[in-house]
Amino acid sequence: MPAPCSSPWATRTANWNTLVPGHYNLDKVAEYVKNGIYAAGGTAVEFGTIAACDGVAQGHEGMHYILPSREIICDSVEIMAQAHRLDGLVLLASCDKIVPAMLMAAARLDIPCIVCVGGPMLGGIEFDGRKSDLTSISEALGMLKAGKITECEYNSLENTACPGCGSCSFLGTANTMCCVSEALGMTLPGGALIPAAYAGRLRHSFESGRAIVELCKKGITARQILTKEAIRNAIKVTMAICGSTNAVLHLPAIANEAELDMNVLEEFEALTKTTPQIAKVNPAAKPEMEAFYRAGGIPRVMQHLGGLLDTSVMTVSGKTLAENLAGYVYEYPEDPTIIKTVEEPFSKTGGVAVLHGNLCPRTAVSKPGAIDPSMHRFVGKAKCYNSEEEAEEAILGGKIQAGDVVVIRYEGPKGAYPIGPVSDRPLFWFHARKLLGLKRTYGAPVPFYVMTSETNDAATRALFEANDYFGLDRQDVFFFVQGMWPALDPEGRIILDKPGHIFMSPDGHGGTLAALERSGALADMARRGIGQVFFFQVDNPMVDIADPLFVGLHAAKGADMTLKVCKKRDAHEGMGVVVIRDGAYAMVEYSELSDEQMERTNPDGTLWLAYGSPAIHMFSYAFLKAEAERAMPLHLAHKKIAMVDEAGQVVKPAAPNGYKFEKFIFDVIPNAKTLVTLAFDRTQEFSPVKNAEGNDSPATTKRDLQAKWRRWLAQAGVTLPDGLPVEIDPAYALNAAQLQAKGLQIG
Repeated sequence: MPAPCSSPWATRTANWNTLVPGHYNLDKVAEYVKNGIYAAGGTAVEFGTIAACDGVAQGHEGMHYILPSREIICDSVEIMAQAHRLDGLVLLASCDKIVPAMLMAAARLDIPCIVCVGGPMLGGIEFDGRKSDLTSISEALGMLKAGKITECEYNSLENTACPGCGSCSFLGTANTMCCVSEALGMTLPGGALIPAAYAGRLRHSFESGRAIVELCKKGITARQILTKEAIRNAIKVTMAICGSTNAVLHLPAIANEAELDMNVLEEFEALTKTTPQIAKVNPAAKPEMEAFYRAGGIPRVMQHLGGLLDTSVMTVSGKTLAENLAGYVYEYPEDPTIIKTVEEPFSKTGGVAVLHGNLCPRTAVSKPGAIDPSMHRFVGKAKCYNSEEEAEEAILGGKIQAGDVVVIRYEGPKGAYPIGPVSDRPLFWFHARKLLGLKRTYGAPVPFYVMTSETNDAATRALFEANDYFGLDRQDVFFFVQGMWPALDPEGRIILDKPGHIFMSPDGHGGTLAALERSGALADMARRGIGQVFFFQVDNPMVDIADPLFVGLHAAKGADMTLKVCKKRDAHEGMGVVVIRDGAYAMVEYSELSDEQMERTNPDGTLWLAYGSPAIHMFSYAFLKAEAERAMPLHLAHKKIAMVDEAGQVVKPAAPNGYKFEKFIFDVIPNAKTLVTLAFDRTQEFSPVKNAEGNDSPATTKRDLQAKWRRWLAQAGVTLPDGLPVEIDPAYALNAAQLQAKGLQIG
């Protein structure tokens, strides 16, 4: 950072817009910040970022874009600050992902920064015994469906639940992160909870403008405030107020940007046992954010926590936390029904808890402070659904009764599925570690081209961001989106899955070629000088990426395409089979074979179609490029598709009722001038995760992975007791030979 001049360039980073209620007033907040900067002798400039509302982005594809927006906001602030060499920043935000994004940017930049929030919304009309808010509308919809309120009452609530601007008037993620910012020392004392409609909000904004100039003059930067001690203070405040579980998601990201060597999840787990819950507001109780502010807000909470906090930490006021609390003036009297003392808390442990168990071996986060104590131990019938849509249909259809437990499975990208037998790490982790192992072995990075769909693209990118790209360089990971096609009913009409919305489905693995071309991935390959491309599917953690024998055979033969095949487990296993059709090699998809064809045997009793494709291929770049520009045939798949009937109602069919269109990548086989096929032992390289149970399930995949690793260990002279779980990091050893070379000694 350049040395502050006599008139520091103190910038207000605003993301005002009229889409997001929590940011609607940030234009006024920004004006008062600017006035404060000028009053203190600074020079104010302004730039903006995007801001999206979690509450609006619900129940549709937009919800997948919310978490990734955190990274985009953080990156954009960094770019503007670094490009213009700014002296300091006042970061304006109010809502769920924007506040943590600003804190992350401050930590990354390490220049003087203050977070100034827009304040919570006032509570709405009384509903169900408390002031209403955004969540009341969702609750009321359920009551309307159950016949407990009229449509007129519901419409009235829609118009009065959110009476003005500001972050939602309950202690959700938005207000929790505003409180966290104050607890970290990054927001001036008392600033987290002043309601958006109060004049005090603008006074606080003015003071934030003055304060940033002083921070610039004194050279107090963000990392002098965002210390390990400050992170622990913020965790304790989150526990004390029963804040949002999403604080467990955002605080590690902030600590990571500040380059703090600490495991924030472990800190949460430890500190919840020693930090009492001393505040109780909506959703843990009836009082809303305005009442929390009047009861003393975060200053009162921190004052009551007393010796549990490290009060020696520096804050954006230029004073320590101890000095801030000693000099803070409360405008309203105490309210012990909202904020209690450490001696007489609502609970002796924190309002947020880290859980372990068979359902969450890698931990889960709960909010016991907002759960009725009678529910802390609960037994009920589990009703499992394989998507959010299925669960929603069951709930609205009256299939969920009191005492039931709703379990939603398989949400998120397939590559996020936890498959590590010991670590429970996801599929993507194993593939990324193999690429790191290849880089270590051969001294060059192997770019990772990841195909997503419209429905999981944002979630996949967010998964990689949250896991720091699983150790890969960001520049070596390229995401591209698969194409989509509509479906037709038997009469040839386009199917709607919702009123006014066309049902769309992915165009099959053959759509990879067009997607590579359309996204610029092929151009990226050309720029890198890539001559050969290895193709596999994410659900197979056993795949030997860039197997030297496979790659070498492909190169030695100068093949356009090389594919692996293995013996089918049984006649009906879902694998395409290689055939000679019209004098040329081709592959037939299993769904296009009759039972008679699949079950046909040779005279010796072996299957006529004995070998299938596990979707492991090699392509020359030139062949891939040429095929990407060539039209591919479409295949029909007769499927059950939920659709809108003539009465406008969504119906779920009992039998196949529609036709999906798919492309198959193996339709390029006849176009290959040189095709090579390599048969391999499936126990070495093929055990996909496709089903919930039975064959090709997580249980069988984990079994096969461990059997493979045990064989490696045996070849290395290591014998393990039966039943002992085993897992080998692919970056440590890609194969048995590399493991043997380590000279392992276990005993």
